[in-house]
Amino acid sequence: MSFQVSPVPFETIKPFRDLYRNELNCQIIHDSAHYREKYFQSYLIKSGSEIAGYGSVWIGDYWMAKGSIFEFYLLPDYHPSLFTLFEYFFHELDPPRIYAQTNDPFLGILIFDYVQEVTTEHILFSDGFRTNCTIRDVKFRRLRSDEKDNAFKHHTEPVGEWALEISERVVATGGILFHYNRPYGDIFMEMDDEFRRQGLGRFLVQELKGICYQSGSIPAARCKPTNTASRKTLEGAGFVPCGRLIYGNTATSKNKNKKS
Repeated sequence: MSFQVSPVPFETIKPFRDLYRNELNCQIIHDSAHYREKYFQSYLIKSGSEIAGYGSVWIGDYWMAKGSIFEFYLLPDYHPSLFTLFEYFFHELDPPRIYAQTNDPFLGILIFDYVQEVTTEHILFSDGFRTNCTIRDVKFRRLRSDEKDNAFKHHTEPVGEWALEISERVVATGGILFHYNRPYGDIFMEMDDEFRRQGLGRFLVQELKGICYQSGSIPAARCKPTNTASRKTLEGAGFVPCGRLIYGNTATSKNKNKKS
């Protein structure tokens, strides 16, 4: 059987990306990479005269290592040829690195056979159950535009659209990002250092989940594997781990000496 891998415009693979999204049925962390056309290249994979699937490669100079494979999909009829077709695709592209989600039935399975060592970038969370936490004298509200410049110092996250207020003081902000695949909304938050370890983060995430559902979206979240406080906050608000965003440098002969 003959295979071909050809660079194509994004519009060529767009219908197949819809199938990929439906098959994964989860938040796809690198989904927005496909809307930065000068930074990625799509490839159509054919078996003989038939389209078998596609792959996506990052060609930008930031975010991911240049030349990395970050998405791979096969049409259902070609699922039994997953390893064979990826082997061909991999050697055609000779990537320095592969990025994958472990809850992806394509790259999430394949990555372990092609990288030297796996590194976890984020733990991924989906909503598991509803919580009903209440905290006396704490108000959840939308942050006014005139308050954003005067909010407490944020170290890791932007100032969100929503806030917790105690005695007329904003002690936490958070929001929902929609730059991933809808209907998933990525929840983020940050707490004033003075008010940590009081259960306020869990309460804020709980309320943001409600806002997400009310807008017709599905809440999701992620955190660094070393951020134990964030993980416990998310779990306390009803999120459950559903996967990991991982990556690894490949061990091909042409890439052994490439910079990561």
